[in-house]
Amino acid sequence: MFYASKEIRKERLDICKGCEHYHSFLGNCKLCGCFMKVKTAIATMQCADTNNRKWDRIVEVNENTLQVPPEFREEIIELYKALQSGNLNENDNKQRVITLHNTIYGTNYATNTTCSSCHKNVREGINKLYNEIQGDKGGAKE
Repeated sequence: MFYASKEIRKERLDICKGCEHYHSFLGNCKLCGCFMKVKTAIATMQCADTNNRKWDRIVEVNENTLQVPPEFREEIIELYKALQSGNLNENDNKQRVITLHNTIYGTNYATNTTCSSCHKNVREGINKLYNEIQGDKGGAKE
């Protein structure tokens, strides 16, 4: 996993927020459906508008791109807790967790999937991210 710097994430998100394809209520792109707070944080992602690409992927990797950004950590922790408590009944949370997984791992699960195998893979992926975050904190569990 490779993350964009704080400056690049902010620049990308500001571009998205000014775009005609940005859905401000949900915070996602109308073209690709991704939640832009997540997508703009991944260095290897790019704008979905193939006719007028507004920002491109970052191919240069350094040690800072390997760290999960703080605001990304909050989302992972929040979704991890929702997964653990079984509180993914809200459609928005289901979409957020699947979109997060799709973006980070490059998968293409439908956000409305009812496939138990897909849900299991998503849970395992989010658990892995959560455990990595906890490892960065010195192993302390939430």
